[in-house]
Amino acid sequence: MTVKKIMVPMRGEPRETGVLDHALALARCCAAHIDVVHARPPASELLSQSMMVTQATRRSVQQLAEQEANERERRARQLFEAYCKAHDLPQAGTPAEAAGQVTISWHERPGSHNTVVGLWGRLADVVAIAQPRRDGDPRHDHQTVEAALFHSGKLVLLCPPVPVGPSLGAHIAIAWNGATEAARLVTTAMPLLQNAGTVSILQVKDGSPELSAADLMDYLAWWGIEAGVHEFRHERSIGRELYSNAAAIGADVMLMGAYGHSRSREIILGGASREVIDGSDLPVLLSK
Repeated sequence: MTVKKIMVPMRGEPRETGVLDHALALARCCAAHIDVVHARPPASELLSQSMMVTQATRRSVQQLAEQEANERERRARQLFEAYCKAHDLPQAGTPAEAAGQVTISWHERPGSHNTVVGLWGRLADVVAIAQPRRDGDPRHDHQTVEAALFHSGKLVLLCPPVPVGPSLGAHIAIAWNGATEAARLVTTAMPLLQNAGTVSILQVKDGSPELSAADLMDYLAWWGIEAGVHEFRHERSIGRELYSNAAAIGADVMLMGAYGHSRSREIILGGASREVIDGSDLPVLLSK
């Protein structure tokens, strides 16, 4: 039991090279396949049939949209091909062609970017996406995170704009509070936990969850996983405490169940999920 397929949605932005780096590091731990997916929205989406415009205007707008879509596809494909060449990654279209090695493929799917992320992510084990940008307007990035979390039903690897090592998942930290989301994430991520060399459970000291870190440690032992417990005091915002403590103990990725409160409440008030999504310098595996 392991991770076999990692999806990387690609628009053709330079920062997506960093996402590919994270996906490749994770793939090396599992001999997984990386499926790069480029979304191509139909030009007709730009103009509703009910809009009062002339046929000539409609054709003109659609032609411009086609040209822009072609240019985005060209940039994305160019970035993809350059990455494959730089990392000597073999391209494979079927499991038989992959033959247990790390491989990569390219697919273009019709639909808007976030629709494709939510839909085609359902046929991957992990969806790797860029952390929302820290400069400029991050709204579109947050929409992509939410599409992956709420519509794919799979693990989401959030990739910060920092270098990643040659492999990912050697030391996994689990953000644990005993909640349903955290428990579901442990089950979903079990293949990665079994492959990890070290598993640490993060828990707020004196937090008094109904299910403690020791309880989780006992459960993981039934899977043959020997986990340690790292307790910390909640002196700052919980999200920052989680990813900073995970980094401090040497974890290379953190597992976290996202949006334990309602999504609308967290969007308005913040919350641990939003803090981690926006601020972590450590790769994070999220699940709803």
